[in-house]
Amino acid sequence: MSVLNAVGLGEQANVKHGPDAALALAKRAWVPDADGLVLSCGNFRSLEAIPQIEQHIGKPLLTSNGCALWSALTVSGWRGAIPSGGHLLQRLAF
Repeated sequence: MSVLNAVGLGEQANVKHGPDAALALAKRAWVPDADGLVLSCGNFRSLEAIPQIEQHIGKPLLTSNGCALWSALTVSGWRGAIPSGGHLLQRLAF
């Protein structure tokens, strides 16, 4: 696995940035040859932008909060779907 690009918002207080900032950041970070995209930061409101970002890049997107939610639901044994959660959360059936 290789990192093809890395960009950031340039500050620690990502909580003040909404889903539009997540989409803009994803567009800056995206490299068409990549297998997917990671948007990392637990205090960044990227969860709402997942469907739009995945539609734009045509590949899976992982976010810190999405992965944390997936982990919690998986450990709890919850089965179902979160349609707006992107590839990772669309189907939680084991």
